[in-house]
Amino acid sequence: MKVISLQYARGEAKYVHHENPDIFEACFGDNSSPVEIARFKTEEEAYAALKQYKSSASVVGTFSGKVWDCEAYALEFFEEDEDGEFLSGSDYEMAEVEITPDWEE
Repeated sequence: MKVISLQYARGEAKYVHHENPDIFEACFGDNSSPVEIARFKTEEEAYAALKQYKSSASVVGTFSGKVWDCEAYALEFFEEDEDGEFLSGSDYEMAEVEITPDWEE
């Protein structure tokens, strides 16, 4: 069964050589714990809900590079069986991103 899930996640990232963070990796990467907000039956409903949210990243400090606090909202598309067990997929579509790059020490 096809599932469309709206997910929220928060993460922190440190970047030495990059100007902007990889928000997706910081929030939905290997060590993340996204929270499911809602599930949708149609893509139209899902994308309408996603438009109500904004992902964001802001510099919260510096230590051998910028330290970013990231918040992300995304739709996850995947397949699961009738028992709710994950089968395949896990494609994401992130909400619009707002980046605040400046931080004063």
